[in-house]
Amino acid sequence: MGMVTPGKGVNMQFRVPNSNGSVQLAQLPGTAPVWVRLTVSGQQYNGDFSTDGVTWTRLGSVQFGADMTQIGLALTSHHPSATATAVFEGVDVQP
Repeated sequence: MGMVTPGKGVNMQFRVPNSNGSVQLAQLPGTAPVWVRLTVSGQQYNGDFSTDGVTWTRLGSVQFGADMTQIGLALTSHHPSATATAVFEGVDVQP
């Protein structure tokens, strides 16, 4: 998962199959709006981010032994009584 948060910058995380927790691969300074990109090459999963959509910075990489790809968009306020809003633009999924 590649993400940007108001308080914790730009992050890359993944979940180990059959696990309840996430593994933090990277946490770099940054605020929205930014582009977040996840690419897969064989068993290698790469996370990158960009402030302009042209120049990309690598967040991290991880390898999995099998196809672990799940695609989605996520949003949370991290507070049970608060709502959150976001605009997702330029979403592109390529095989």
